[in-house]
Amino acid sequence: MSLASAAPHPEPSPAFDAEGAADHLIARMEQVPTSRWFVVARVVMGSATFFDAFNALSIAFVIPVLAPLWHITPPEIGILIGASYVGQIVGAFAFSWGAERYGRIPCAAAATAIYAVLSLACAAAWSFNVLLTLRFIQGIGVGGEMPVAATYISELSKARGRGRFFLLYEMIFPIGLMVTGQVGAVLVPLMGWQIMFVIGGIPGLVIALILLRLPESPRWLIGKGRLAAAEAVVRRLEAASGKSDT
Repeated sequence: MSLASAAPHPEPSPAFDAEGAADHLIARMEQVPTSRWFVVARVVMGSATFFDAFNALSIAFVIPVLAPLWHITPPEIGILIGASYVGQIVGAFAFSWGAERYGRIPCAAAATAIYAVLSLACAAAWSFNVLLTLRFIQGIGVGGEMPVAATYISELSKARGRGRFFLLYEMIFPIGLMVTGQVGAVLVPLMGWQIMFVIGGIPGLVIALILLRLPESPRWLIGKGRLAAAEAVVRRLEAASGKSDT
């Protein structure tokens, strides 16, 4: 017997085993058929984005009523509109960072809860300065929800058909803007400016709670090395589609 044949074979490193397990999980995700679970997850996350758009545009139907009522000047109108966009920039950066560190689901739910709670607070605003402050804070939630939701939708989708599913998701935001215009034109003259903030707030709170029931993105879990948690989610997807790993 030669020394080469007698020498023990080196054991595979833990890093190699982890990489193989991660690749196996991703391969299983690619093989899971689209099921009702995928549809529900996309509808829930898409609903958060729909009301994100609603809250972004709602101020456009509030200002024509409040401007003469609170004697808001044209420069103040510009500041009020811009405050939300400044908040959205802050929210986009903050929640994108948070989603990488803490996960997609908690950050999407937190951003949705922020814009929903602040929408209800806007309905109770009694002055220009108060509404200005509330709209800025609400903008943080509005700006934070969409990039996190878009990432979650993309990571749930399989490589084949991902572009189509993501395009359908992206259409939700302009649809939300369109619906906001119709709702504002009809309801504000009938029920007052507060109704826009109430509609933007109550459904958002419900959606934020439902979001917390969605599982975390398996791809994010794999990227963080949390393979056991990712395995549990993949098994859940397989069970929902009637497919099990062999």
